[in-house]
Amino acid sequence: MCVSSRTRGRVLPLVGTAFAFSIAAGIVLTVVGIFLTRPALLLMKTPADVVEDSAVYLHIYFGGMVFNLVYNMGAAILRAVGDSKRPLYVLIITCVNWFNSHNSCCEVCIVLILILKMIACKGQVVFPKSPR
Repeated sequence: MCVSSRTRGRVLPLVGTAFAFSIAAGIVLTVVGIFLTRPALLLMKTPADVVEDSAVYLHIYFGGMVFNLVYNMGAAILRAVGDSKRPLYVLIITCVNWFNSHNSCCEVCIVLILILKMIACKGQVVFPKSPR
């Protein structure tokens, strides 16, 4: 550990190096992932009717690799110095979709309704109505 009051000057270069490595690794993984998406799908013998949709999904996934690595590095650094709240706050803020918040609420309601219907169906199977 080099985080203390006497060694604070050594921390900034280490953090900068960690973020630079995250960005560089993210760019490499993005480029490699985008170029190897189709060969990997064909190697796994993916059905031909879903190859195009799978490739689009994987391109989007690999496109966000830089942001994923930068967040994980920042969260790891903050947790290493004892701050576990800020990474949580960042996740909460990024998960709240300000432009489609009504859409997210609708999705939650639909899932809750489906879960309640499933529980109700299971209740009928476990406790069937008696014939009259």
